[in-house]
Amino acid sequence: TLGLVSFVFCVQSLAAVGISSRRIYVDHEQGMTNFIVSNREHVDQECNINMTHNSFDEKGNMTHYTGKELPPYAADNFIRYSPKSFILPANKKQTIRFSLRRRPNTPAMEHRSYVVLGCSAIKSEEPQTTDNDSPTFMIKPQLKHSIPLIVRPQKLQAEVNFDNVIINNDLLSFDLSRVGNRSVYGNVNVINKDNDEVISTSSPVVMYVETTTKSFYMNLPQSIQKENLVLQFKEDVKQGGDITITWPEGVSL
Repeated sequence: TLGLVSFVFCVQSLAAVGISSRRIYVDHEQGMTNFIVSNREHVDQECNINMTHNSFDEKGNMTHYTGKELPPYAADNFIRYSPKSFILPANKKQTIRFSLRRRPNTPAMEHRSYVVLGCSAIKSEEPQTTDNDSPTFMIKPQLKHSIPLIVRPQKLQAEVNFDNVIINNDLLSFDLSRVGNRSVYGNVNVINKDNDEVISTSSPVVMYVETTTKSFYMNLPQSIQKENLVLQFKEDVKQGGDITITWPEGVSL
């Protein structure tokens, strides 16, 4: 009689490998940044990095790019990074340095790729035996993080506005519109201007160059006075943004 072969899949959380940022950003002024990978497990990890690409439509819906050539917005040729593969010892950290590759006479545009970090625990591949003497093979999963990489070789501009703001009983709906040749990255806050309390927040809000409008729907507490509501969008300065807007316009917070 043939012995049964059982396979045990080692299920590990992505938390086994931690990352220092959800987005990697370099530009003509901040030409280099460090990205840190942390091993939170008690076993070594074998890690590698490659690039992939995603496209967006005007509403922000994402599709994976499958073309044979690099998309025109790809950041691959505008960035250097090292190391591209490494062994990450147990409970240790690895710094990956990303630096801008300056290329003359290139159009003023934002470049975007996705850094795919894949790590596999290094374990013994010897088959184990169970109580019924059936061999058990440990199949190593690969944990993957996909991190947007934004490169701006030149000074770029964007403008953001709140549109179509509607308050219907306890439901708030509105659009955030974007124009310009760069993405925006920040937080949308709903604030009670009476006491500066943040009632609701959406974070992070990301609108890439292809995206012109993003719609929001939020529930409001019944106790809030509608005339005290203020909407705020505020970019993350560390991600190359300096935009802060409010609705109604001109409200000081």
